Amino acid sequence: MRGSERLLGATDVPRLLDELIDALLEVTHADKGFLILLQDGEPSVRAARNVGRETLEGALERVSDSIIQRVVETRRPLVVADALHDAEWSGSSSVVNLKLCSVMCAPLTQKGDVFGVIYLGNDSVVSLFDDRSLEVLTVFAAQASLLLQNALFVESLRLETVALKEALSSRQYGDLIGSGAS
Repeated sequence: MRGSERLLGATDVPRLLDELIDALLEVTHADKGFLILLQDGEPSVRAARNVGRETLEGALERVSDSIIQRVVETRRPLVVADALHDAEWSGSSSVVNLKLCSVMCAPLTQKGDVFGVIYLGNDSVVSLFDDRSLEVLTVFAAQASLLLQNALFVESLRLETVALKEALSSRQYGDLIGSGAS
């Protein structure tokens, strides 16, 4: 309940992103979470948080590009319970280099197109993700897609309004023609 109130109360995009990740960490018991948006097809980490509600630095180096790529290509959520010992993922350099334990990733979509992903990780073999955790993430990602699309739309309108006001104020007195004698 409190998580929903926090999400609905977030009025700007950065705060909404942090609230989304914090709420997800709470319900999935993940150690860390990342909200990644695609910009011209390239991933851009817009929020990176840990269970202590702290922002993580160097976020792009902390996620597996091969897992993100798979989710973007298939448009389907993915759970890797024990990445280092999973036959499919143990050969991935990003999984090995990051010493990933358990990962979940779900697409953020609008009209069937992926515009980002939610990526969650656990560092302990005690807290491996399972199919039930993936169900929670999948439902959450669908709701997050709607919230995020709305917030991004409102942000673009706000920026457009500011630009229009600036353009109007710079032209307000610049085009006046005087009728007095020179």
